[in-house]
Formats: sequence, structure tokens, C-alpha cells
Amino acid sequence: MSAYDIRSGEKIAQADISYLFGGRAGNLICELNWSPNSNFVSFNSGCDLGTERTLKEVYVWQLATGDVKRITNFTVDILKDERVPMVAARYKTWWLDNDTLLIGGAAWIDPSGPESNFTAKYVLRDATLHLISQVGSAQWAVNPVSGKVAYVTAETFDISESLSADSKVIVSTIVADTLSPERAFKGGCKAVWSLDGKQLVVLTYTTLSCLAGLKSIIFIDPDTGSQHYHEIALDRDVLTDFAQPVGWVRVS
Repeated sequence: MSAYDIRSGEKIAQADISYLFGGRAGNLICELNWSPNSNFVSFNSGCDLGTERTLKEVYVWQLATGDVKRITNFTVDILKDERVPMVAARYKTWWLDNDTLLIGGAAWIDPSGPESNFTAKYVLRDATLHLISQVGSAQWAVNPVSGKVAYVTAETFDISESLSADSKVIVSTIVADTLSPERAFKGGCKAVWSLDGKQLVVLTYTTLSCLAGLKSIIFIDPDTGSQHYHEIALDRDVLTDFAQPVGWVRVS
């Protein structure tokens, strides 16, 4: 895995990660996310179909030293048991700040086994993983002013673009190791705070799924809970159902 300077095209860092997974070619990595200060990159292993006995964990790469550290430990111990035919696990990650990585997870042992959902935070400075919720999370947004977080819950195994109709957007605060919900809004695929932190925009869908379906935007005042809906106009004859708002821009 390599990192490059876009302006010069020069390679600035490189890490050999094949040994982390036993060198299995089918074990793909995904969900690469830069820390805000660009000193670290988080990524997931085991991003294939989830049917093989391969490690499915979250790692952090420190570019300055080249060190790659595994920060979750769900499938490591389970795969020591040869009787387990399949381990499926998926993670979504977001950097809360330069020192804190949020992890939403869903894990499944064997098709008949129980499903486990969770949200955790990893603190780099003391290398500790803290469980902050028993609910899985599929996307996060941090308020640029108040620091409050909004996250989309993932209550099924598929923590991807195809969220269930039971998913919620929850506005919360994080104090120490506690995730404290303040308001919850039904539905939603993606949440984005306005630049002044006064509005939360939620992308939701009315048909199919978050990946392909008729979309609408909900403008939410998180203090009062008031909501205003705006349907995205789509051409039903072409594949514009994949369209979605990119984000906020500042206009002077």
C-alpha cells in the first residue's frame, strides 16, 4: 500500500500489508480514510464476499513510521476454531479528530449464528478501543461548531448503501466512553451538517434502497426537531436514481 503526493507524483510512504492476512490474494482491503492531519490512514481487511476464513479487521497505518497496527480483534480469536465454517464482518470508520477513530461494526458467525452490532471508538494516544454503543453505525457527520455527532444506524448485517427501512439518524454527544442520543429521526442514508452547524441535511429514499431509489432531502433543525422535505427531481427514464447531494458550499 502506497501514498503519493498528488502535486509532485512522488511516493511519500509505503507499507507491506500482505503479511497481515497471511498473503491471501482474495483478501481485499477497503474503507481507506485519512485522519484530519494526514498522519494516519485507517482501512479494513477482508472486504471480499465474506465467505472465506480470512481476517476481517480494522487497521491504522502511521505514514511517518510505516507501522501498521490492527485495532480490532473480532475475527482473530474466532478463526482459531477450525469448526467455524464462516466469519462475516463489516466495518465503517470515521475520524472524529486527529486522535480518535469511530468504528461501526456488524459481525456474523456462520449463517446460523447470532449477529452482533456495535459502535466503538479507538484512541490513538493510548492505543485503546472503547465500546460506546451496542448499535451499529453506517455513516457519521460531526457538527463543525458544537462537535455533536449525527450517525446513521445500521440494524442489519448489511452496513452498506442498502440500509434497511428501520435505520435512523441520531444526533448525539460523545462524553468519555458514552454515546448519548439527544434526538432520533426515522430513515435516512446519509447525514451532512451545514457549515454553520445549524442544520442537518439527511438524504433518504422512498423506493428500492439508498444505493438506487427515489431520493428526498430532509432539512432538520436539531434544536427544535422541525423538518422540511424536498424531493430530488429525477429522470425516471435514465439511471439518475443514483444522484445525491454532494455537500454544502459557502457563498459570499
